[in-house]
Amino acid sequence: MGPITGVGAGVMGGLTTVHGPPIMMYLMALGLKKDEFVGTIGFIWFCGSIPMVLLYVYKGVLGSSEAIWSTIALVPVFLGLFLGEKIRRRIDQRLFKGVLVGGLFVLGINLLRRAFL
Repeated sequence: MGPITGVGAGVMGGLTTVHGPPIMMYLMALGLKKDEFVGTIGFIWFCGSIPMVLLYVYKGVLGSSEAIWSTIALVPVFLGLFLGEKIRRRIDQRLFKGVLVGGLFVLGINLLRRAFL
């Protein structure tokens, strides 16, 4: 299922720049431990972002002004990562998986809401 998931996530990422949910579901199905899951998904998202950023620069969507604002926006991102890591270390594997499933469910409902409302 790995190659099929990769192609599906790539097509979805190419169409929408959202390649995360299929990859998250696949990694959840593999039963990775929470730290392995976070490390793996972080690496995959980082690698997937590189071609996207290069394409944005090439197409003129990402210029110096956008790069500055994007860099500033990293401050709350890193704060959230720090807090998320603290929370992840305090919860057990089962609760972690429940939070992931719940988050994917909320994201899916929001996508449906946006599509039909």
